[in-house]
Amino acid sequence: MTQRLYQYVTPFIYPLFPAEVGALVVNYSVQNVLTFLTAPNFNGEFTLNLAMFSDGQERSREAVAIPVEDGVAEIPSIVRRFQGEGLGYVEVGIVADRPAFTKVMTVQGYGLFVQPGRGSMTFGSDLKFARGPIIEQIARFGVFCMQHTASYVDKSRNIGNSLLLINPYRQPILARLASSSGGQLRQRIDSHCAVMVPVTTLVENGNWETVMITANNRTTVFDVRHAYDDPNCLNNIDHIDFMNGWSTHDRRSPPRVARLVARRLGRAAGIYLS
Repeated sequence: MTQRLYQYVTPFIYPLFPAEVGALVVNYSVQNVLTFLTAPNFNGEFTLNLAMFSDGQERSREAVAIPVEDGVAEIPSIVRRFQGEGLGYVEVGIVADRPAFTKVMTVQGYGLFVQPGRGSMTFGSDLKFARGPIIEQIARFGVFCMQHTASYVDKSRNIGNSLLLINPYRQPILARLASSSGGQLRQRIDSHCAVMVPVTTLVENGNWETVMITANNRTTVFDVRHAYDDPNCLNNIDHIDFMNGWSTHDRRSPPRVARLVARRLGRAAGIYLS
């Protein structure tokens, strides 16, 4: 059976803040994509597309052609620095001149956020297109759902917290946020926009709480920690993943159980089975 190949790898989404807050630095490893997602000795050409959006507008776009010979990229990695005119995001994706990739999903990359006079921090990116479990979730329940279990603000200690919601799609997204203490609010995220939502109206001051986000479409969510009195004084940026836990129990067939028992008994006896 011939393995199905794809012509693109799903783009990464990175949050972007105004230039006075800081700059985003992205390092995209083309060679890693080649090594893990293409057949050995691939020959052809990749195009790396980098687009910057802020305040709902596309501010810049760059396409970098990268020849590949015998599985080796002429440009093994690309580093770019972005400064936004307002709140937004950066989208980075790669396509081939023909179907070449064994998967469209790849391990999430990291961005570097550099703040003038305050050092830098790293954070995980998100993927533009939804993974299988998210697609199944929306198909089954009719809404996108995500929760953050550690929302916290403390005015006396100048600890602030916001959720950054990004919409990299063409249609607006309507989101609803609800906290474990009963706070609720609705938020519209227009096409190609990012919105910073303070959780001060959702959670009680000084209490750790859970905030649930539901929406009519998938939205990328980042947990942003900042000063209570200045949301532009950032302390940490953290991508919120859709996976919040694993099942307590796992169904296993009798042959699989037998193999696991044999391995455990072997390890106890100093015998290691493959």
